[in-house]
Amino acid sequence: MVVTDLRLPGPSGQVYAHLWADHINRNNDLASKAGVSRRLVGNAPIREAHVVVRNATTVATLSILNAPTACQPHQGSMHVMICPLRLVVHRNGISTIREATGCFAQSNPTEGTGNFTSYDVETRTIRIGTLLRHDAVEGCSKNIPVTETR
Repeated sequence: MVVTDLRLPGPSGQVYAHLWADHINRNNDLASKAGVSRRLVGNAPIREAHVVVRNATTVATLSILNAPTACQPHQGSMHVMICPLRLVVHRNGISTIREATGCFAQSNPTEGTGNFTSYDVETRTIRIGTLLRHDAVEGCSKNIPVTETR
């Protein structure tokens, strides 16, 4: 997954800042009330990790937000957090957003820690998971269908 720092989102991070605007505003408000110092420009500490899957008719974006005000430790871990997840699907001029939760680990490839995704073309499912020191984190693997069952 690609990790984007949303404190000062550049041009490539604007789409994710827009997707998470409600949480970013809440995070800024709570950080201000808690006395967390911020620069004059930008947001309180906040990151997201995303993957984009596309074909000729559909673009699906899965994003997990890592905000101190929105996440909880996974099974007491200080390295893996349970955070908000959004799946946005754009198809035929219509966009849908589904919400869930997902694990977020501060990425450190040299230690084998981070989030990963894969896409199963046949089932149209994004698989997400988290590694902590090269070991899969129990309870963090999910299969998220891109198409809703009707």
